[in-house]
Amino acid sequence: MIGLQRIKERAEMGIRINIKILADQTISDLDREVKKNVLATHEMYKMLAELYISDKELDQDNEHIYEVFNEWAEQFFKITNKEGELKYINNYFTAQLGHDEFIKFSKQTKWPFSKFNKQLRIYCELNNYSLNPRELCTHNNRIIRRFGDKTLLAFYIKSIK
Repeated sequence: MIGLQRIKERAEMGIRINIKILADQTISDLDREVKKNVLATHEMYKMLAELYISDKELDQDNEHIYEVFNEWAEQFFKITNKEGELKYINNYFTAQLGHDEFIKFSKQTKWPFSKFNKQLRIYCELNNYSLNPRELCTHNNRIIRRFGDKTLLAFYIKSIK
């Protein structure tokens, strides 16, 4: 929607500038300029309509992938360890592991980590979990932790009761 707003603002600004220029021209010049502006405005609205339609299609695609994300999360967060405890709830795990497991599950090769992180945050809020509680974060609402010999970005999903 931000792109649509920018196009509309630029088109309106262009029309205002053209009106100022037209004030100094003759009637026949004005007639030609008005016709050009009408055509330009028509083209602008056609572009806006195309963007609106593509945004609607994108929203439908996103709705599907969010359903897939929730399906994945329901399964992923029910995985238990040897002791029968939930493996990824109230425990640290690498952010890359979560993202990679989602990619495998969904077959979405072009789902960026930032989008994954945002969807995980929404999932946690809707399911009474806290993603990366403040008391565990090192900086910028992130958890950096050692896993073996590597220091990696981590997630901690805390159960809220």
